[in-house]
Formats: sequence, C-alpha cells, structure tokens
Amino acid sequence: MIEEVQKGVSVTTLGIGLFVPCLVFLVLTYMMYGMIRKKETAVLITDASNRSGNLKVLRMADRVSALFPKKQRMPVRLALRNLVALVLLLLSILILLVMFNLAYALNRSSVYVSESQMEGRNYAYEIQLDTVKQQLPEDLANQKAENSGMYTTYSKSDCEIQLDRNKKEMLHQTVGAFDAKQTMFELFDQNGSQIGFPKEGEVVISEHISETYGIRKEDRIRLWIGEKAFDLKVCAIAENAETNWIYMQKEQLNQILGYSEKAYCGILSNAAVLEENAHVVTREEREAMLKRNTVSNQISAVICEV
Repeated sequence: MIEEVQKGVSVTTLGIGLFVPCLVFLVLTYMMYGMIRKKETAVLITDASNRSGNLKVLRMADRVSALFPKKQRMPVRLALRNLVALVLLLLSILILLVMFNLAYALNRSSVYVSESQMEGRNYAYEIQLDTVKQQLPEDLANQKAENSGMYTTYSKSDCEIQLDRNKKEMLHQTVGAFDAKQTMFELFDQNGSQIGFPKEGEVVISEHISETYGIRKEDRIRLWIGEKAFDLKVCAIAENAETNWIYMQKEQLNQILGYSEKAYCGILSNAAVLEENAHVVTREEREAMLKRNTVSNQISAVICEV
C-alpha cells in the first residue's frame, strides 16, 4: 500500500471539502441577492426594467436565433435573452463533466491497482516474522528441497531513495528480496512479460515510483539502507509490484544487512507453516484487504462526483 498516505480527516481536508464549497455558494448567493435587492417585486415579475435596459441583448438574441431552424428559434431566443442564466448553465455542465471524469478515473485506477496486486502471487499463505531467521528449519529445508514450489523465503528492510543531490528529498520505501529460482511470486511488466529478479547492482521498482518520480528503466538511483548508500541501476519496472517496494538481489541485501545468505524474515507457501512470533496473511485476507481499499476509493469517487 501507499506508505505516505494516511486515512482520516485533517484541518486541511475539512477546509477543502466543506468550508471552500460553502464559501463559494455563499458568495454566489450574495451576488444573486445583490442583483435583485434594490428592485421592486413587480419589476422582477414583469422583468420590465431588463426589457428597457437590454435592447442590444434582445436584438442580438433575435439575430442569432434567426440562424437556427424555425422549431429551435424560440428556445434559443429565450436562452440568449438571459446571459447570466446561460453562463451558469454552461458552467454547471462543465463542472459536472469534470467531476464525472475524476470519479470515473478514480474508480478505474482503484480497480486496476487491486487487480495488479494479486497478479503473479501464486501462494496461499504469507508468514511475516517479527525477527530475522538465519536459515530455514531442517524440516522446511527438506520439504523445500523436495518440492521447490512449496515454499520460498524473502528478506526486507526499510530504505530511502535519494531524489536530489543534497539529500533533502528522500522517498521512504521498503527494499525486498526473494529467492531467485522460485515461482511463488513473479513480477510482470506493463506488457505482461515476466521480469527476472535483479542481479547484483540492479533493482526493480514499482510502476507507482516510476510514474510519480519519473524514474525510468536503465536509470541509476541512490538507495540508502541505514547509513549506507548504493548506486544501483533500474533493470525493470514491475506493474504488479507492491506500491512502496523496491526489489534487489537477496544475497546482496542480506550481505548489506549483515545476515547470512539464507537469512529471511518472511515465507511464502502453499501450506500452513508454524513459526513462532509470526503473523500469517492468507490469500483470502489479502483479497479482502484490497477489496476494502477499492470500495473506499469507489466511495471517494461517488463523493467526488456528487
């Protein structure tokens, strides 16, 4: 999920979503009141003053309406005689179209993200450990040797991407690394082609990072893990990557973190694994979490359209 975004109501969002629209409506109401406050009720009903003061507008309306077919002249003439109403009508239609497009785009993007976050994940359980294990228990190691498609392990750590030379703008991310020869978790690019896991000195970034910060394939980025900085080449951009994850070679990451080559802090499996101090996330739970986020975005889309 997106690390930098937090759900909730702040003073800023409350002001933008509530006070700003109310202020706009109040200003428009006051403007409308200012246009009629000094006029007599009879004048407003008969519109006599407008007829006497807007002869040029009436003539223009008659001339323009004459260009239309006979059946459409009357509605056009009536619309053009009240320019304020016409402008407000066009403005309301424009605002409605903009809100509809924003709502549709938000809805489609939420569905796209949720679908991509399940792609390439061919496991039933994710076991997240609270501590790093230096190697698999003997029974799991034997099962993995007999059936490589049953288990795979991964390592991860907090990291930062340096976006400028002065280290003033840093992007907080998670760097992860999986076993290279496995089919439990596969990365794909925008064309649906499978991406091999990176070699030493390379990283795979998410589509979110690429689109947001303009980082492209073959670019070099500076990655900070703890107090150490590494200049790495972007070898691919993954469509189905976790939004705030960067992927690198597992052996290199474990070496940077001071762990053994086989160290891990998580397991992907198609069978239940008992590990102490572990949190298990099933495939169904992951789908439910993504669905909740999608529904939340769809509700936001409806609010945006309203």
